[in-house]
Amino acid sequence: AAGNGDHQSLQHLLLSVFVWLWLPELAGKIGRWAAPASGAALGAAIWVSSESLSVAFIWVLATAVMQLVPRWREPNRAALELSRSLGLLVTLGVAVACEQDRWFAFEWDKVSCFQIYPLAVHAAFLAAVAFRCKPVWAAAGALAVGLLGLWAVPGLSVLLGGELDRFAEVNRWLQGAVSEFRGLFDTGNGWSAWEGGRRFTPWFFVAPLLGVAMVRDSTRPLPARVGLGLLGLSTLGLALHEVKLGHLFAIPLPLITVLGAQRLAAGRRWGRPELGYLFAAALVVPCLVLLPDAKRSPVLSVSDEAQRELARYLAARPGAERGSVLAPWDLGASLLYRSPWPVVASGYHRNLAGIHDAYRFYLAQPEEDEAAREILERRKVRFVVAWYDRSFFTNASRVLGGARAYFDRATARFTESATRSLFWRLRFGPGVPWLRRCYQSEIEVSSARGQKPLPIFTVFEVRGR
Repeated sequence: AAGNGDHQSLQHLLLSVFVWLWLPELAGKIGRWAAPASGAALGAAIWVSSESLSVAFIWVLATAVMQLVPRWREPNRAALELSRSLGLLVTLGVAVACEQDRWFAFEWDKVSCFQIYPLAVHAAFLAAVAFRCKPVWAAAGALAVGLLGLWAVPGLSVLLGGELDRFAEVNRWLQGAVSEFRGLFDTGNGWSAWEGGRRFTPWFFVAPLLGVAMVRDSTRPLPARVGLGLLGLSTLGLALHEVKLGHLFAIPLPLITVLGAQRLAAGRRWGRPELGYLFAAALVVPCLVLLPDAKRSPVLSVSDEAQRELARYLAARPGAERGSVLAPWDLGASLLYRSPWPVVASGYHRNLAGIHDAYRFYLAQPEEDEAAREILERRKVRFVVAWYDRSFFTNASRVLGGARAYFDRATARFTESATRSLFWRLRFGPGVPWLRRCYQSEIEVSSARGQKPLPIFTVFEVRGR
């Protein structure tokens, strides 16, 4: 994979190159070429995935702090060269990836002026320092210019605010409905210290102690220690906030582990080279052991088999060019891949309106049936799928907002709003007159112990379409 929001292969490689060049440059142990090369790697990583902007902001914070604190100050020349190549790559990404009428768009989820603007403000700060302006005044001036631009350029603050609002709205859905976007210790039903260890290995709890030891190692150049310390602390915070961002913390973690352990072992029997070899082996050997067996074929779960059955049924139905399918958003990708039918909702954040419509349809109360039918009409829906999974009730309030609750965590019971919902009437009740039951899965599951097994999904056809 070339790297995207779910598979960070190229993105992770580019960010690693940035770190491996930036830190030796801070330590003064590499040539002048390292600064622009590391900036180019970071810029390319932002181009691959806008998630990399979080690492760019960490670098912005680190360089600003190191310029403002005299003891930690790094050479301004290197920071300025890194900033130039970073800005050049991001701007090139906008020129290549965007259509001509979108060059000045602000989009948080892909390379755009949303990324260029804050980087330009930081570059102005570094340029002011290069002209022998005091760092404090340079920082204040650059910040003032950045804020003035938001106020002075017509519509700029509205564009930026709109993108931030869209990001917050998408994040509510992701953190409410997708486990990998929750906090590191968030189980979905509460907080658990074990959850963090299970997701990131118990070594996660030792890393902060080794980080302190690494920062206190006076035998190493101070700017490099400060840079690595800020990178580790910031990416640790990102991992705590959202477990999916843990792959960013995985970049400085090996460096912090080895350097911190070497500091603790100083003056003892184990020397630095030996500890480096030991920890390298400890990191590499488990990776080799955990490599998947090429001879093994994937084992399909009952849910996988049911999704394929559903796709086969839909693929055999004509009229895909004139209608669509309304199903839970997490079935969207499978149905798009295996059948010709478009879907209302899929696991893509730019289709948040479709995801919201699917939630509103399934959650509609009897007095809201007219609004549910309006969704079907507007989305040209021909088939509605009543899937077995009821977990969306637990996060519906967070995704859509509002005070209506569908699941009581204290009693672990569904509320009346859930049992009166359109989903419940389709799944467990007689249905509604304007939807005709046209297919039931051959696979049966039980929703709860002691309950009669039901088809894992039922397909309804919209009458009159």
